[in-house]
Amino acid sequence: AREAMPSGSVEISAAARELAERDAATGGTPPKAAADSLHRTTLRLPSMERVEALKRHIDGQFPAFLAAHGIASAPSSIGYDGEGQMSLPAGYPEDELLREALKADPDMAGDLASLNSYLTTLADIARGTRFDTGEPVVLRFSPTGDLIRR
Repeated sequence: AREAMPSGSVEISAAARELAERDAATGGTPPKAAADSLHRTTLRLPSMERVEALKRHIDGQFPAFLAAHGIASAPSSIGYDGEGQMSLPAGYPEDELLREALKADPDMAGDLASLNSYLTTLADIARGTRFDTGEPVVLRFSPTGDLIRR
């Protein structure tokens, strides 16, 4: 039998408690290990600290990911539609190979989609618009797979 919780209290999972403690200990900037799971946590509002941590993580992993899958060059951009489907530039020669590689590595696929989602949400908040309007946010890459920052 579960013990009754005091009025006004909220029960959180052990994982959520661990994330909250980690955020408190790091001043809200997750260490590299936490960046690995940023896209798997629930109700994580985007912040510039989280975006930067995820950018650093992708910058550290994406070029090696491309090389490990025999992908000679990164797409110039990766975008996502309203349904979360990835879009690549027309004529990108490694389109099918990249899609297959991301299908085989759900963590990398999730990291890229999460970064795009965070950036889209932050851009919409900054514009003061609804989340389904405005220019789409796309992740831009150099040919070697490094994120291009604007």
